[in-house]
Amino acid sequence: MANGARRGGLTDSVTVSQIIALSEYAPDFSQIPPHILEHARQRGNAADKAIQLLIEGDLDHDSVDDEIVNSVRGYQEFVAQSGWRSIATQPKLYCPTLRVRGRADEAGFLNGH
Repeated sequence: MANGARRGGLTDSVTVSQIIALSEYAPDFSQIPPHILEHARQRGNAADKAIQLLIEGDLDHDSVDDEIVNSVRGYQEFVAQSGWRSIATQPKLYCPTLRVRGRADEAGFLNGH
């Protein structure tokens, strides 16, 4: 579907960045060149995918790009220190009040709660 296309009264292509941009707390990225922002987006997506594979037990650690290895290690430290227990990756979310839907990176429990 095209960006902003509506189906069932919901906009399909609203990003977290677009929602944050509506907030008074939105960071101003206007002075950052687009190619740098795009590279950061791609790096974030790669880190998300690597962490998802780690959670699912399918990550080949030798294949992790040097640029995201610290993100993966940071996640592993977070899990070890916090007692985080993942129960789902990329769960679908929906808020009828705000009429938005999307996916979270992960859902789970801290210290078993």
